[in-house]
Amino acid sequence: MLAAGIAVGIPVIVYETYAFVAPGLYPREKRFFLMTVPISSVLLSAGAALSWFVVIPSLVPALLSAGGDVVTVAISLERAFLFVVGTMLLMGLVFQVPLVVGLAIWSGLAEPRDLLEKRLYIYAAFFFLSSFVTLDPTFVSQLVLVVVFVALYEASVRVAAALT
Repeated sequence: MLAAGIAVGIPVIVYETYAFVAPGLYPREKRFFLMTVPISSVLLSAGAALSWFVVIPSLVPALLSAGGDVVTVAISLERAFLFVVGTMLLMGLVFQVPLVVGLAIWSGLAEPRDLLEKRLYIYAAFFFLSSFVTLDPTFVSQLVLVVVFVALYEASVRVAAALT
């Protein structure tokens, strides 16, 4: 129910945010904001789709067999739903990396060369953060999130470096 509420409410929240900040933005910033909203939606959808079609079908067998013969698996509908929605949301948020990297470079906060030099610190920080937000006790989903993050980060920085 919460996920449905968020999905329905996001367009209203984005519009209200834009309506609030638009009077203080320069025309270039307004165009950038209006361009990033659809891109962000597409990236979120791509991350959720990857999670639904690839990650969750790969994770579930690994998680169900993690206890072996020692533990009996007891799945509730609520926990399964929260796992699926949470995994899709996390992967959708990880897919926002190209947008964040592009925004940092576009606004002048970072240079592609600096992002490449400091990438090990960024990877370590994300690995540390993902250990708190993953929804299963094994390291499988954490590892999947980190691998996707690293791939998106590297691709984003390299594309930004090629464009600048």
